[in-house]
Amino acid sequence: MTTSTTTFDDLYADQFSLQVRHVQQRYNLSFDEAEDIVQVTFIQLWNSNPTLEGITSPRGFLHHRVGFMAHNYLRGRHRTLSFDAQPYPDSDVTLLDSRDWKPLSPSLEEQVLTRIELKQVAQRIAHWPLIEQVILGLNVQGFGHEQIYHHLVNEYNFTGDLVRVETALRRMRHELHREVRQKHRQQKSRRKVVQLLARGTWAVDYAACVQCGTTEQRHVSQGLCMSCYGKKRYQDIKLRLRTPIKQSIQQWSRKHVACISCGTTTVSHRALGYCNDCYRTHVRFSREGYGMTSPRKRQVVSLFR
Repeated sequence: MTTSTTTFDDLYADQFSLQVRHVQQRYNLSFDEAEDIVQVTFIQLWNSNPTLEGITSPRGFLHHRVGFMAHNYLRGRHRTLSFDAQPYPDSDVTLLDSRDWKPLSPSLEEQVLTRIELKQVAQRIAHWPLIEQVILGLNVQGFGHEQIYHHLVNEYNFTGDLVRVETALRRMRHELHREVRQKHRQQKSRRKVVQLLARGTWAVDYAACVQCGTTEQRHVSQGLCMSCYGKKRYQDIKLRLRTPIKQSIQQWSRKHVACISCGTTTVSHRALGYCNDCYRTHVRFSREGYGMTSPRKRQVVSLFR
């Protein structure tokens, strides 16, 4: 049996809010009740198997575990209305504690959120110098400027002063926030283009072009900016004019293109792919029902042939 590579922190960050919303909608509970059920489930999972060893699908396991806890809660709902029930008269123990259920302590929640934040920050600053990574990592963990400075002096032989540490920390936080905002804008533009292409509608706001990727020009249609859409439209028109296809009378073109009969390009294109001369010879006087049914008109037509 293979074990999944998902960690407890990843599972907590990815599934906590989803499971709370699922329990709230599926079992018609309040937000506080659903949140308590999911918190208790995570606490039991952390106490029993924090490394998720032997679990091939942690998300499926958590989903069934949360459903089991919700059914247990609904089964005892005829005695109490929620987890925040009135305490027993002789003690301050609530129903949640009487069932040997421990609420999610702030310490564990803070530890999980801190590990998630450290992991996300470490991924974004992996290309930074080592000293800057240490400064920002210690600051995220809650260390002050003086503590970070003494740690750098003792461990890394740092020769700067405290002001340099504070300045570097402000600059790094500004760069990190700028990278986060830039990535969020790119993801938002990409999602917007995908949604517009799926709906087949136009957009007048600034979205990334699917061909050149620019966000400086207005998105017009088909996921293209104004420049790319104009080039594509010009190429389509040029290709359509060069293609020797028969056009209807309503789709006349006055461009100088090759005639499908004689191949000339010196005479303007009339209709149906013919030039003026070929159109008069092959189309205009050879159509039946064009008003040339009388013998006199047939003689006139024969003079032009």
